[in-house]
Amino acid sequence: MKAVLREANLSNANLEGAMSKKANLTGANLNGANLTESNLKKASLKDANLTEANLDRTKLKQRNLENTDLTAANLDSKTTINMLAKKAISKLGKIYG
Repeated sequence: MKAVLREANLSNANLEGAMSKKANLTGANLNGANLTESNLKKASLKDANLTEANLDRTKLKQRNLENTDLTAANLDSKTTINMLAKKAISKLGKIYG
């Protein structure tokens, strides 16, 4: 079962390990949210706001990041990500590795 949270306001929410693969977060506000160790494989994050979100050890393979704002998102070297997204805003300010 996939989570459907289209356009949800999840800003500053603690979602550590809570988000599942194939989640529909299209247009969601995840500004400052903690998504540490979440599995967002095949998730839709189209038009989502992940500004300053914590994505440490988050799996982001095969997901839709079209028009997703990743400004100053926190990533570490264990975050799995394929940056093949169209038009993703990727001003990643804090990448650790």
